[in-house]
Amino acid sequence: MIKIIRILVGIIFSLLIVDLIASIITGPGNNIGGFFGLIASILVVIYCIFFIKINAFLKQRKIIRTIVVTVLLAGISYISIMTVLMVKHSYCPPPSTERTVVVVLGCKVNGSSPSLMLSNRINTAYKYLSEHPEAICICSGGQGPDEGISEAQCIRDELVRLGIDSTRLYLEDKSTSTRENLKFSKSIMVEKNLGNSVLIVTDSFHEYRAYLIAKDLGLHSGGIGVSTPLWLLPCYYFREMFAIAHQIFL
Repeated sequence: MIKIIRILVGIIFSLLIVDLIASIITGPGNNIGGFFGLIASILVVIYCIFFIKINAFLKQRKIIRTIVVTVLLAGISYISIMTVLMVKHSYCPPPSTERTVVVVLGCKVNGSSPSLMLSNRINTAYKYLSEHPEAICICSGGQGPDEGISEAQCIRDELVRLGIDSTRLYLEDKSTSTRENLKFSKSIMVEKNLGNSVLIVTDSFHEYRAYLIAKDLGLHSGGIGVSTPLWLLPCYYFREMFAIAHQIFL
């Protein structure tokens, strides 16, 4: 039974290695999360292959075994708790207000067209705005050096193309991070007297950190989590673990 489990775990993490390498080469995984996930996956595969020898080595070295077990338990505990919180916040009902303010967080723009992840966020926002004609929307996201237009402009253009009245849309096109997305969006809300509650539209894995930042900025927030393409999820998931730790502890 143990041998079968080792083989299954080895296969799963071998596939994860391939996925992470592809993500690093193509760009999305070229960050601390992608590289950490790759290293961790390689270590798991090595352990599965040399299971007997590694266990024998650790059995003879009590201090090293204690350190390894402690680090593993701490890492597994952190990842498990954060995963539960990420799932819990992937969809939260919007705050009860007379007029909902939807904030769509930007993502990669290819030229002047939305990337797959950004397109999913736009479509989710469009569905909500269509079903709630009283709601307004802040399109948030600056322009990167390899983007033809700002992420905010791309979001706005796509929502207008889909049929959302431009008078319901506000542009926040200076931000370069999630904190700036929400901080600058809050400035617009204060300027336009739009209240203090937001409904954040972003990928599900990102909703918990967005909630933490919104809370830190004094915003009441809900969220509509968007599904992430499966092959992109591992690199973003590992990166988010570091980002959440930075948000909580630093």
